[in-house]
Amino acid sequence: MENVPEAHQLLGLYSVFILLFVTLGPIKILGPFMQLTHDADEARTKQIAVRAFALALIAAVGGGFVGKFLVDNWHISNGALTLSGGVIFLLVGLSLVLEQYKPAHVAPAPLPEAPMAAALRVAFPIVVTPYGIAAVIALLVNSPDAARSAAACHPGEALGAKASLHHADPTNSRATGGGPCPIPAHRS
Repeated sequence: MENVPEAHQLLGLYSVFILLFVTLGPIKILGPFMQLTHDADEARTKQIAVRAFALALIAAVGGGFVGKFLVDNWHISNGALTLSGGVIFLLVGLSLVLEQYKPAHVAPAPLPEAPMAAALRVAFPIVVTPYGIAAVIALLVNSPDAARSAAACHPGEALGAKASLHHADPTNSRATGGGPCPIPAHRS
């Protein structure tokens, strides 16, 4: 189909921000976080929040790049990835609509005393959702250039990387300032 644009041409940075805000955003986290930490003092709540953020960031970026690696190695087509992502989003949407017909929620068990265990309980699956990871993988697979992929690892350098990558090899991680984060080349 000649006139159908590629997926990376359909999503601008604004659309990517909205997609990540909806799937991994802070609004859906506030209620469950407050419910889980309502008995904790302010210092413990901050400690849990910082650790949950760090765990979620590592999981989202790591999961995204592991997913991209697996998609490339298993030769999964963009069409199959788009279809499976659409099914995941459909099921999540249906569960949200049908949730009003479920019985009332039972109060969650109290958080463990260990800060890391409490942060893990907050981070998964409240902060890092399966459909959020699916969105990150789909965005990385359909990333048109290394600068957009770099935004996931080095957000502060993403703007500068865009200019420097015009003259550099997109598979060269040193083009974005080095570091442990691999930058995948565009998938054809």
